Amino acid sequence: MKKLFLCFLVLMMCGCTKVSDVRNEVDSLVKKMADEDINLVANHKKKYYSYYVPAGVSNIESTDTHNIFEYNGVDIMMNLNVADIITYSIYSQKKDDSEIFENELIIYNRKNLVYANKEYDLAIYKFSENYVVRLDSDDVVMASSMKENYVVNTLRQMILIACSITVNYDAVIDNFSNKDFIDFEKEQVDLFKIIVPKDGRIEELIDPKWAIDTEETTEPEVENTEETE
Repeated sequence: MKKLFLCFLVLMMCGCTKVSDVRNEVDSLVKKMADEDINLVANHKKKYYSYYVPAGVSNIESTDTHNIFEYNGVDIMMNLNVADIITYSIYSQKKDDSEIFENELIIYNRKNLVYANKEYDLAIYKFSENYVVRLDSDDVVMASSMKENYVVNTLRQMILIACSITVNYDAVIDNFSNKDFIDFEKEQVDLFKIIVPKDGRIEELIDPKWAIDTEETTEPEVENTEETE
């Protein structure tokens, strides 16, 4: 019985050590990159934005509103943050994200990080043996799931890509505001499994089995409106 207790205690201590190591390594990277002069020239251009893909990072899927990158076998998902771009550009009002990172699985949370004159919110979650890194800005939402030893290097690539993004705000507003903005919401639902969800449990990004089945599901009501000139 004592041996079993000691084994359990050792496993608990190892888990805590890993989490502490990840926090320290991420914190060191965050501070180091804040002091770097990040000035990247975009090498990819889409309809609504352009961005830089670092050497060693593959662009395995790309549309006008999302990308999936791959780095050392780890997928990095990036979604153009159309909702916040519209809100900020038209109404000059940023989202209230005071509760965006509240979650029992979070191990690291830093808001208003500044890289290349842009602000970012960073959160890292741990679920079982996986870590999920989420990096948010006014322009994009990025997320990636990986093992502990890939966290720091993957996060660095995410920051570099995010810092390089230049958005064609006029094109986004022209195509997604008013009636067209509803179409974008439909695209988010269709692409839920391959882009970063703006709502819902972060556990579903890591392991779909975490989601709890319910007997009844409700679908959001869509108000039918007639287009007026």
